[in-house]
Amino acid sequence: QHRDRGASTVEVVLVVPVLMFMVMLILQFMMYFNSAKAVRSAAEIGLEAARTAQTNGARQSEGAAATTEALSRFRSNLDGSPVVTVGVEGDATSVGGTRAIVQVTGAKSISVVPGLNIPINVTVSGPVEDVPELQ
Repeated sequence: QHRDRGASTVEVVLVVPVLMFMVMLILQFMMYFNSAKAVRSAAEIGLEAARTAQTNGARQSEGAAATTEALSRFRSNLDGSPVVTVGVEGDATSVGGTRAIVQVTGAKSISVVPGLNIPINVTVSGPVEDVPELQ
C-alpha cells in the first residue's frame, strides 16, 4: 500500500496539462471560425456595395469603404491589420460580364493558444449589376 502513495498526484500532473491544452485548442478554433465568418461577412458587405456602384472607380472606393466599415464593427473578434483590396475584372461584352472582387488579407483571430496565429484571407466576387439610365 505504501508503494502506491502519490500515484494519483503524478497521474493528475500528467493528465491535467494535456486536457487544458485540448480545451485551449477547442477555444482557439472556435475563435478562428467566428473571426473568419466576421471577415467573410465584411467582404460580402463590401461586395454588395461594389456591385451596385455605377462606375469602376466608385465600385472600388465604395466597396473598400463598406468593407473597412464592416471590419471596424467586427473589430472585437479580430487581431492584426486587415488589408482590403477591391477590383473589377472583365467587361460587359465578355461572356461572364464584369465582376467585382473584394479581397481581405492579413486578418487574424484572437489567439488563445500562445504562438498560434492562423491568418484569415477571404476573397469574394460577384457579377456587377449594370442598371441602364432612364431617358
